[in-house]
Amino acid sequence: MSKYAAADLFVPCGGRPKSVTAQTVKHLFQDGRPKFRFVIEGANLFLTDDARRALEDAGVFVYKDASTNKGGVMSSSLEVLAALVMPPADHELLMCVPEGSSEPPRFYQSYVQHIQHVIEERARLEFKCMWDLKQRQPDAYNTDTTDLVSTKINQLTQMIEQEFAGMDAELIENVLQRAMPPQFLERYGTEKIIATLPSNYLAATVARYLAAMYTYQFGCDATEYSFHQFLSDFRSAPPSTPATPLEREFGDFPSSLNSSMFSPTLSRRSTMLPMEMAGVMASNGSGGGK
Repeated sequence: MSKYAAADLFVPCGGRPKSVTAQTVKHLFQDGRPKFRFVIEGANLFLTDDARRALEDAGVFVYKDASTNKGGVMSSSLEVLAALVMPPADHELLMCVPEGSSEPPRFYQSYVQHIQHVIEERARLEFKCMWDLKQRQPDAYNTDTTDLVSTKINQLTQMIEQEFAGMDAELIENVLQRAMPPQFLERYGTEKIIATLPSNYLAATVARYLAAMYTYQFGCDATEYSFHQFLSDFRSAPPSTPATPLEREFGDFPSSLNSSMFSPTLSRRSTMLPMEMAGVMASNGSGGGK
């Protein structure tokens, strides 16, 4: 990196894994001071955890790829979903720009807007979950907070996938009514989507959605009873209504998020940057993620 490179915000959106390590992180400093106030990882695995902690120790706000790069993963997954759900003729007609035209089909434009909405929504949920963790552990590294959230979601996803074969059809349909893009639900319906998707992809979709929504609502230390209650809400709520308190109360963020949190006199380890911005920026990055 050029010795002249310095900014308030550094968003690495490309590069080889482990480009910045404990040995090379010194290049992000000049005269013992960090060159950047904020590092929002758009590229996957660009920094090692040791490098992240070294930056945080120096007062830099660092937000790890697994939290900020979900946008790339989501947009890629939803592109794959379109190819799996839509018949070839529909995909050609509704998702491709007609020959001789520069205007994408309206269906495609609507789908892009949906993807952007999902990315923004999940970024806010990720931020709220991390914010709650930081209130209980104010001295924890943001790097470690991200790991706690990701580990919880991944472990729960695996557990649900293993039990998917025994999951009742009503629960699966209720989850898909919330997890599937409305464009597909309106055009094809849940029955056709279930019949079309490969079984392993369907299981992964249901498991990941439930795991993420449960973790965002109840946190990383929730009990098995909470999970039982969470599933009961999904079974009992009609698909057209919010199933959980998180869906009903979405957008309830701490009122203390304001410009004062960026004051250089505050402890940067005990405050957080709103990641609704970070998640959207990261969606334009490498497309990787955890």
